[in-house]
Amino acid sequence: MNGHILRQRRLGAAVLVLALTVLLAGCTSQPTPAPAPAVTAVPTIPLQTTSGKATASGAIVPAHKASLGFTAAGRVQSSAVAEGDQVEAGALLLTLDQANAQAAVAQAESALTQAQAHLDELRSGARPQEIAAAQARVEAAQARLTQVTEGASDEEIAAARAALAAAQAAQQELYRGPGEQDKIAAQAALDNATAAVQQAQAAYDRVAGNSDIGARPESRQLQEATNNLTAAQARYDALFVPPDAAAVAAARAQIQQAQAALDQLQAP
Repeated sequence: MNGHILRQRRLGAAVLVLALTVLLAGCTSQPTPAPAPAVTAVPTIPLQTTSGKATASGAIVPAHKASLGFTAAGRVQSSAVAEGDQVEAGALLLTLDQANAQAAVAQAESALTQAQAHLDELRSGARPQEIAAAQARVEAAQARLTQVTEGASDEEIAAARAALAAAQAAQQELYRGPGEQDKIAAQAALDNATAAVQQAQAAYDRVAGNSDIGARPESRQLQEATNNLTAAQARYDALFVPPDAAAVAAARAQIQQAQAALDQLQAP
């Protein structure tokens, strides 16, 4: 029995020693180290040198190029072609709004009508200078009408220059007044008209007592002679009376109109 108790004590001591060994092993164990990162080899490109260097530049240009424009300014109403289309000379490209052009034609026609009416009015007893100025206005208005409807030709530009020169000459004539020959001719015409009236009056007086005096030729001749004398007196007075401010202003206005007409015809 004593042997059995001894074996139990030995077994307990062995168990105690094993437990202490496990406990000490748990306290002194170290953590598992992480694996080292893998090393990847990077290829290296060797430095190389070149023997030369070249730089080039370029531009794209059209095979054909043309600058186009209208003879008159205006707003584009429609386009007959698209970008990139091929066109031929004389083909329709763009169409302008006709409202402004039609208004310009109407205005030019109105100016021509007014100038013609003014010329017709002045031709009945007007001075030659005034008739020339009115004629120049008519020509300028006609040139303007032609320009807005058809475009200006070389002949029209030359005519506009001539109209301007005529207007300038008329102004200079106003400033100079009549020449000596004009005065002599006017005086002679006035004297002849006066003598004709005196002769007609004498003939009329000889038959004034007749009952049919109104139907006799002496009455008609006296009336005609009186009218001629009135016209001769008016021409004489016009030559010797200096031009008034209105006539000078009209001459200046005519020069401005002729210059404007010439500028319009020469405008691109």
